[in-house]
Amino acid sequence: MRSRLRVRLVAAFLALVAALGLASAAGWSQRRALAQWWLLRELARLGVASARVEVSRIDTGRLELRALRAGAGDALAIDAIDADYTLGDLRRGRVSALRVSGIRLAGEIGAAGPRFGGLEALAGGVKQADGTAARAGLRLPVLPTNELVIEHARAEVTTAQGPLAVELSVDARDSEGRIQARADLVAHHALADATAQLELSGAGEALTGAAAIGLNLAPGAGLRLPLSAGSFALTAQLEVAGSEILVSLAPGPFALTLGEGSDALRLEGSTPQARLRTQIGVDGALAPFQVEASGGDLRAPSLGIAARGFDLDVTLERSLRRLAGRVAVLEVKDTRKPRRAPSFALECRLEPRESVLAFDLRATEAKQRVVMHAQGTFDPEARSGEAQLRMEPVRFAKGGLQPAQLAPQLAGVLSSVVGTLEATGRAHFSAERTRLTLDLAARELGFATSHAQVEGLNGTLRLEGPRPLSTPPGQLVSIARIGFGLDLSNGLIAGGLRPDGVVVIESAEWQTLGGRVRTAGRIDPKATKQAFVLEAEDLDLAQLLALVDLEGLSGEGRLDGRLPIERSAEAIEIRGGVIRARPGGRLRYQPAPGVARLKHAGAGFDVLLGAFENLEVEKLELEIDGDANGPIRLALHVVGVNPDFQNGRPIHYNLSVESRLADLLRKSAAVYKIPQVIEERLQRFGRPAP
Repeated sequence: MRSRLRVRLVAAFLALVAALGLASAAGWSQRRALAQWWLLRELARLGVASARVEVSRIDTGRLELRALRAGAGDALAIDAIDADYTLGDLRRGRVSALRVSGIRLAGEIGAAGPRFGGLEALAGGVKQADGTAARAGLRLPVLPTNELVIEHARAEVTTAQGPLAVELSVDARDSEGRIQARADLVAHHALADATAQLELSGAGEALTGAAAIGLNLAPGAGLRLPLSAGSFALTAQLEVAGSEILVSLAPGPFALTLGEGSDALRLEGSTPQARLRTQIGVDGALAPFQVEASGGDLRAPSLGIAARGFDLDVTLERSLRRLAGRVAVLEVKDTRKPRRAPSFALECRLEPRESVLAFDLRATEAKQRVVMHAQGTFDPEARSGEAQLRMEPVRFAKGGLQPAQLAPQLAGVLSSVVGTLEATGRAHFSAERTRLTLDLAARELGFATSHAQVEGLNGTLRLEGPRPLSTPPGQLVSIARIGFGLDLSNGLIAGGLRPDGVVVIESAEWQTLGGRVRTAGRIDPKATKQAFVLEAEDLDLAQLLALVDLEGLSGEGRLDGRLPIERSAEAIEIRGGVIRARPGGRLRYQPAPGVARLKHAGAGFDVLLGAFENLEVEKLELEIDGDANGPIRLALHVVGVNPDFQNGRPIHYNLSVESRLADLLRKSAAVYKIPQVIEERLQRFGRPAP
């Protein structure tokens, strides 16, 4: 608006000087009064009725105006306008030099738009000489002077967010229609401070330029974006050819702070090299921007994340929801020590759909061993969206991919990992809340920790978050074998994860020795000690005896018992474990010939071997104590009768030995089959809900 006003005022000045140059000598003697009258009339014709000005000098070579005031409340004030000219300049409708200093413009920007004491009407559309609208394109104005200098120009504008103060200086030269200009701008606002240096050169519709822009956001700036502070430094090159505009941006540093206090997030880095193309329409509106960019980097130190190698090829309209194209990042890496996640490359396709922006994101680990997808929509106005998530199957193998290669902090925690993991999920996010649901599927997963070995883990788990992660109750997995000193096979475990990190085992049951072993309870990873009880039910005595490396030993009967387990960082211990036989059992020992001869050697062997040829068990009790992974004490107590030995008198027998229970029970490994309920869940995994 101000530039158009200046051009129109200068045109009026030229007309005035030309008229005075042709006036009579009598008119010349009253030249200052005539000049003032003429100027005020021209301002009124332009729509500025309330104006005043002092003409301090006017002659054949110079015009000096002082104290120009215009607009309601003197919205525009200019201290001095000086023009130098020759008669030849005037004949060409020009002046040699024009200097304007001490410009002050006051106004406001509100819901009804900008208001500058009524002067905003001067910014109306530009018409051709025939009254038609100007054609499309950006043209340098034809300067009415060979030299234009604007000094100490200041605008003070009231906005809803606070006062805006802008200071401007301009130095422009016109040589045979080719213009070279430099402008310096400084702006202060409650939201931000900005500086800009602009250089332009060209003629007509052929224009080139360069700009250096600096921006500092004020701490606590009340932007609609969650920015509280920030700074940018940009260097740009401008090329204009008619309606075509090309802006080239050189890389420059930036720093942003999102949020405040302990929740503040600082982002820093350098912008990519970019090229922006657009066109100016007949109505003066800009066409969508074609943006191409490459390079740059971004760091978020508090999150331990850094990204580099941005690659953009997008079309951008005035609304973010109309963004379309491709955005890629060469590398996003974890900068924490130790690293907790692998580096990924990102690629995202964007497509506008009505009032939302659709996206299709792919994240690929450096060696493409982990690939994740997110497809969804984002509403820029509501700042909310949703996404469908998917992780392609990740295959672990001994001698191949191991979790520690992806997350080094797992080194020493998980080893010898085999099997497959995949995931699907859904995310809903908004300014108020983010909700995340993930479904994990494990197939034939096996691994070892410092205290246990797991084989053949199968099942699906639902995780809800994002922070803290938890599961609904009733999650179900099956395990072919778990070994922690005790070896348990064919397990089915139901439970869940609480938000405080405690694992709740609703029920856990293993098939072993023809019976079952059950437990329930809680596991708190933060606790130094954990205690739980294994309940044994309906174990087969014959299968148990078959594990004992003693030729000729057999029997029948059923066993029950309980094994209290205490886990610490150093060991897994059984304390006061007892297994008892139900009444009605039977033991038989038919020793090899060499052992059978001991029956006649006395020293108690005759009683022991004779009674155990066919012992009807009245009581059989096995006490178990010790380190499940080391030597353990086994105390056997037997009471029974053999009708064929010493007229069936009662036999009491006690035996105490040390053994490695893990080695003994490992022999009981049974053939494993995935339970049907787990098989059905795995088959349904990843299918859309009906």
